[in-house]
Amino acid sequence: MLQINKQLQIAIEASLKAGEAIMQVYDTAFNVEYKDDKSPLTEADTKANDIINTFLKPSGIPIISEE
Repeated sequence: MLQINKQLQIAIEASLKAGEAIMQVYDTAFNVEYKDDKSPLTEADTKANDIINTFLKPSGIPIISEE
């Protein structure tokens, strides 16, 4: 149970930090790039993805990402 609580805390912290980064980008004029499949990709997407990966990788929590 302790391991689950620790992983949950890591996931919560990652999501909060990613959310802060997203809001900082959206408070500015930001560019939108388009991936090969024509879906949008913003700086907020990239920053959030990087933050989440930084938090989760050391914990061993599996990561699946479209970014």
